[in-house]
Amino acid sequence: MMSVTKALSAAAVIASVAAGAIAFGTQSQANPNHVAGFNKHASGLTYGSAMKAQRPDEEPDLILVVATNARQGYVYKSALDEAAGSNVGSPEEALAWQARTQGTDSTIPVYEADGKTKIGQFVLHHQTAAERAASPGAPGR
Repeated sequence: MMSVTKALSAAAVIASVAAGAIAFGTQSQANPNHVAGFNKHASGLTYGSAMKAQRPDEEPDLILVVATNARQGYVYKSALDEAAGSNVGSPEEALAWQARTQGTDSTIPVYEADGKTKIGQFVLHHQTAAERAASPGAPGR
């Protein structure tokens, strides 16, 4: 049986990988529209690929993804974290969240970099235990 920590870690890895990686041009840190390796728009939110962050708390406010319509855009980090179960506060809450969400999809709006113009949706699938066991790289595979 997969531990809660491993299940949540797997969900976080899947979300990060799904976010994709894009190489951004180098910009000066003196540029007020470039914060800690991420671009920043007029509203003050950062945006870019989560792959550039070393830790989850360093991820941009808007994370790069590919929507179901194949358009690149951004999801709010807070919405992605909620959909991935990152906001659970205890092992008991994690187990309850996993039981409630397994086999379901979470749909998150995708926006242009402005964080306002909706251009699509991103779907995060929450695997069942059987799906996890059948996944390549699962223990015993």
